[in-house]
Amino acid sequence: MSIRDQILNCDDIKHEIVKIPEWGLDVRVCVMSGLARDKFDHILTTMNKEKNLNHIRATLAVYTVRDEENK
Repeated sequence: MSIRDQILNCDDIKHEIVKIPEWGLDVRVCVMSGLARDKFDHILTTMNKEKNLNHIRATLAVYTVRDEENK
């Protein structure tokens, strides 16, 4: 396996399990990948400012909360 493949296949995304009492479950919150961060930044800079502020937390959750299969 090439060094490139080794790097790309490395499980290096840090995560933390967070209890959500309102939902009665725990969720896995992960650090955003570079690609996810680019998409998040693009959304924040291209949408109108009012909508960005109203939905910033939900948008952030979309890019950081994962299921047990890391999806």
